[in-house]
Amino acid sequence: MVKDEFIYQKEGPEPILRAFLHVLEGILAKKGFQKTFERLDPEGSDSYVFEKNNNMVSVTLNQRGPETAEITIASGVPMTETITEAVDALIEGIRIILKPAV
Repeated sequence: MVKDEFIYQKEGPEPILRAFLHVLEGILAKKGFQKTFERLDPEGSDSYVFEKNNNMVSVTLNQRGPETAEITIASGVPMTETITEAVDALIEGIRIILKPAV
C-alpha cells in the first residue's frame, strides 16, 4: 500500500481537502487576497472567506460521512485558473512525498 492510500484509509478524505485548502490559501495570498473570516464547526461545515478590494472568494469544507468530503468554492471573480494551479501544486506535493528516497 502506498503512503497516500494509507493516509486516506486511516483518516478519510478530509486531510487531502485540508491540504488543498492550504495550497489554495497560499495561491490566493500571492494574488493579494487576505483571509477575513474563518469558522471551524465540529458539527457542520468549515467556512473561509478571502477578500481583495471588492472581490470575495468563499470556501466551504463539508464532511459528508466517514468516506466523503467536499469543498465548495464560490467567487465573484474567475477562479478556474487558480483552482487548476492549486490542484497541480497539490499533486506535485504528493509526488514529492511519495518519491522513493535515492
